[in-house]
Amino acid sequence: MINSKLPYLNKEELDSNEELYYSWYLSELCDHGYINSVISQPASFQLSSGLNHTFIKSMKTKDKILEETIVKPSVYTTDFYIKWTDKALGVFVNTLDTDNKIMKGASPRLDICDDDLNSYTEVKPKFDQNNMTRLARTNIKWVWSNHGVYINLSVIPNLFKKTFTPQRYLTTNLSGKPRKLDYNPRSLQEYLKTL
Repeated sequence: MINSKLPYLNKEELDSNEELYYSWYLSELCDHGYINSVISQPASFQLSSGLNHTFIKSMKTKDKILEETIVKPSVYTTDFYIKWTDKALGVFVNTLDTDNKIMKGASPRLDICDDDLNSYTEVKPKFDQNNMTRLARTNIKWVWSNHGVYINLSVIPNLFKKTFTPQRYLTTNLSGKPRKLDYNPRSLQEYLKTL
């Protein structure tokens, strides 16, 4: 069940099961006061303006000025925009001005947020059959270069292994039977005790 502070999300409104699973993760964090609000599919970032060409087409009676697109503009939309609470700072998020390690090998695993405790997240599956994670990593670099905004990349279920597993993820979508996991899941409360 999605927290009332979060937008009502169902599988049809999301691009993948992983986004649905991540929304369950965010819902639990919201229930426990770590998140103020979440927007799915927030406003897009423009990566390039594209290239158009104007040309003249001669007609029988007069010439027509037409335009053709040579390179389409490129935009990138992340999966989630999250407004964190002060309670989440140092527990689930950190700003870039922290003295602590925040990337690979950091403990605890923290997302990067801006000074107002807002962050963007792209959600990807562990098994990336269409190489979309590589494309997301490239788009993340372009957004940082063009807009100075960092986009976090959350890989599901790796995120759940490193932090906690949402209660709803423990059962399958269709039958409600226990989901087979290749790790020992922790609840949010169990994870917080490890910090």
